[in-house]
Amino acid sequence: MNLALPLSALAGVAAIVLAACSNEGCQNNRNSIPMAGFYALEGEQQLSVSGLAIYGLGSPGDSLLLDTTRANHQVYLPLRGEVPSTSFVFSAGQISDTVTLTYNSWPYFDGEDCGAMWRYELTRIDYQRTLIDSILITDSLITNIERERLMIFLKTE
Repeated sequence: MNLALPLSALAGVAAIVLAACSNEGCQNNRNSIPMAGFYALEGEQQLSVSGLAIYGLGSPGDSLLLDTTRANHQVYLPLRGEVPSTSFVFSAGQISDTVTLTYNSWPYFDGEDCGAMWRYELTRIDYQRTLIDSILITDSLITNIERERLMIFLKTE
């Protein structure tokens, strides 16, 4: 029995299917990750912060989100869709704060080309007040639209 013809037909069908599943038509951001900006309490002036490390608490693997050696004025704080809250540690030298974001999450289908992603609605923020003075939610709905959702006011003295 000659298998060359059926195998070449199968390869041709696989090539057509893979080409049809291309995601080149999706122009949207495929991640729903809240962006947080750093601000001074006085005058709500945006700060460029160095010496601050941020990492996910209980995250698997390397979870460093912000490196102490670079100056940053914003950071993405990725959430986990399968649990109702995610915690982060903000650390500067020997002092640190833990920030816990509590939310509702649901899968969202963004279309045939983009597929599914998580959406979140922030319901609560708990934090210590060693480095952080306050946190303001500017938009509680976290979608794939890139926009600053949190304003973190740091103690500057």
